[in-house]
Amino acid sequence: MSGRELIDNLKRRIARFDTSAAPARAASRLRVAELPGARDERPVRFHTRLRVESSDVAGTAVLAGAAFDSRRALYLDTETTGLSTTAGTLPFLIGYAWFEAASARPTGRAASAQPTGCAGELCVEQLLMRGPEDERAALERLADRVRSCSGLVTFNGRSFDVPLLEVRYVLSRLRSPFAELPHLDLLAPSRRLFGSRMSSCRLVALEEGVLGERREGDIGGHLIPGLYNEYLRSGDASGLAGVVDHNRRDIVSMPRLLAVLARKVARPLEEAEDAYELIAVGRMHLGGGDADTGLRCFERAARIATLPRARRLALVALAHALRRRGDVEALAGVWERYARDFPGENLGYVELAKVHEHRRRDPAAALKAAAAAPETTESLLRRLRRLRARIAPTPVPRAAATA
Repeated sequence: MSGRELIDNLKRRIARFDTSAAPARAASRLRVAELPGARDERPVRFHTRLRVESSDVAGTAVLAGAAFDSRRALYLDTETTGLSTTAGTLPFLIGYAWFEAASARPTGRAASAQPTGCAGELCVEQLLMRGPEDERAALERLADRVRSCSGLVTFNGRSFDVPLLEVRYVLSRLRSPFAELPHLDLLAPSRRLFGSRMSSCRLVALEEGVLGERREGDIGGHLIPGLYNEYLRSGDASGLAGVVDHNRRDIVSMPRLLAVLARKVARPLEEAEDAYELIAVGRMHLGGGDADTGLRCFERAARIATLPRARRLALVALAHALRRRGDVEALAGVWERYARDFPGENLGYVELAKVHEHRRRDPAAALKAAAAAPETTESLLRRLRRLRARIAPTPVPRAAATA
């Protein structure tokens, strides 16, 4: 293949991955304005308003592990020149959103179309740096907005966005606004609730699998650094329209995803779709000190679980909660059920033996339960020997007793 043919072939292959045209039309609807200030090098600001359902405050508090009002939180996402959080990576597009009370409530048909629980308009602001010289202005504007919020919501921001921005603040000799700020990263609870039924918990996958929306014409994240580098080389910003639209979609999805997560956590018996979700939410409540809700979640999960793995997890979680509560009779009943449902496993028999031995002080019943275990292991043999010795202790020789 000649050099010209090779170049033409590469151009055809690259063209198949060029998705900038469709997002450009969507991004063109955004109102563009310059940041305040006289210097021409300030970043470009994109600003939009839209209606988004706010999340349940009680459910959000469970997700965050503390009081967390999502209506006063800042939703943050960045687009960068790389995947590292080191000094060589520039967050050239910083997007964030916050809820703002609507100035006027709609009436008539428009009012009926508003989602229930809406706290007001979601204001989305995006700061696009036209070069590294714009960074300080963008960081200062972000800091002003962060200081006016009560907490931070991100998606994988705890591992990437926030550490990267903190590095950029240090390099710009600015104080980071994130210190002591409550931070709710939606990736971890999303994995806990939806990881069992979804092959991927990327935000785009969650939009489709949880929010019921599929992105059309979205730009691939792996293309974004190259598009920005091309803009710096050529000065042609047309390819960045899709990047701006991608970032805006990510930001808007976060409060909507949080609303779903918070609703499932606040009302798990009504909202959970399967046993895995109930187990995950029950663990959250149990870890937060709400043992009653956690116990109810585990009980429902054990009743509705159809897959063996889900039933195992539900019964083990239920047993853990009952042991913490000290309900010996219910605890024994759970392990009896486990032994019936999974007779080929030792776990139910051994745990039932522990309940009899340590809680009920009945070594004979403990020996009977342990002896029924199907698999002979060294730990099981030790338990059996100890229980037999307790029931029929070895008699001490008379000569030794009188010595």
